Amino acid sequence: MGNRKGRRPVAGFRGRARSSQRGRGGFEDNRTRQIQALREQARSVQLRLHDLNRRIRAVEHGVTPSNLKAFVNPDRCVACGTCEEMCPVCAIYIEEIARVDQKKCIGCGSCVAQCPRGAIVLTPLEGSS
Repeated sequence: MGNRKGRRPVAGFRGRARSSQRGRGGFEDNRTRQIQALREQARSVQLRLHDLNRRIRAVEHGVTPSNLKAFVNPDRCVACGTCEEMCPVCAIYIEEIARVDQKKCIGCGSCVAQCPRGAIVLTPLEGSS
């Protein structure tokens, strides 16, 4: 192979050498695409892991409805997302503040225990004693 200046070719770097001869644009574009694809894959895995952890917490807590429901104090909530991450049944979502889907909430208290601002309280359902 026509080695320049007595250099030996390094396995796996032929594409890099060629792209550097044309300018680094081709190599950098390919590298940027690879990094972007890896970040997208990592985000997908991260979301899947997050979902699996929620399901684990749901099984650990024994998903059984109680006579309590979580309510958010809008004056105290800073929308940090801690409650959303901790909810084993995905009953909390963040808009400007945390919101609780009362149909999904099982009243387990995970969100109350983890809220750093004390913005969530459990309240008995109407008609419950």
